[in-house]
Parts: sequence; structure tokens; C-alpha cells
Amino acid sequence: MFKELGLRYHLCGGAAARVYGATRPLNDLDFEVPDAALPTVEQALESYVKFPCERFRDAKWDLLMVQFEINGQWVDISGADSGLMTNLAKTEWVSAASEFTRDEVIKIGNIHCCVMPVDDLITYKRLLDYDHQQHDIAACENYLNSLSAA
Repeated sequence: MFKELGLRYHLCGGAAARVYGATRPLNDLDFEVPDAALPTVEQALESYVKFPCERFRDAKWDLLMVQFEINGQWVDISGADSGLMTNLAKTEWVSAASEFTRDEVIKIGNIHCCVMPVDDLITYKRLLDYDHQQHDIAACENYLNSLSAA
């Protein structure tokens, strides 16, 4: 869908960690697009919208996002430009902005998908305190090590 709309995007979060070798069950699928592209995505998938495009703020996050439920699967699409998240201690806000210039294009099933670079994913996941982050980080580090050994 992103390609058909001419949008830059990448898979991130737990699904990206799975691409790099994590095996834990997923809560949802996470993608990022430029902030300005969120209304286009929301319109293209309007029949699946569960939470419309707006600024989401809580103790950890401050970002633009829209949530969908597609065939029983939750999909979060966030803006990549202006997002903030707290540091691990939740004492200060840090940029959660992403860029798309170093994305990896990886074949998943029968599609080619842009995926957040593994080193960026590790950096991002180190700022999160959910139990499953350490599993994702270890899998991503193993992936990096396998590239070094090759």
C-alpha cells in the first residue's frame, strides 16, 4: 500500500525485530511514515481506522499516529518526523524521529519491505522498559554479529 501511494515508510518495533531474528509473539505491527503522510494513509485505510490520526501523548510517548485493525491485526502507523519518547528513566524527552535513508529492503514472504535499520532499532529499544525489549535487543545484536562473521 505504501508503495502504491508513493510514500516512504518502514517497518519498526517488534515486527522489525522479528525480521532480524526475534521470536516473541507480536502485539501489533508498527510502521513509520513522514508526519505529512499520515492523513493519506488514514484515508487509504479509512474503513479499518480504530483511532484516528491525532497526537498521542502519555508518560512515554508524544507522537502523531493512527491505529487500524485489519483482519483482526492491530496496525500502528506513526509519524517519523516529530515524535518524542522519554529516556529509560522517564526523566527527559528525547527525539524519536526516524529517517528513511538507511532502511533495509528485506523480502518478507513474497513482498519486499522497507525495515528500520537494525542499529537504529537497537538504539530505540534500549529506551523502552517493557519486558520483551531485552529479547528483541538480543536478537538484533545476534543479527549484527552474524553480519560481522560473514
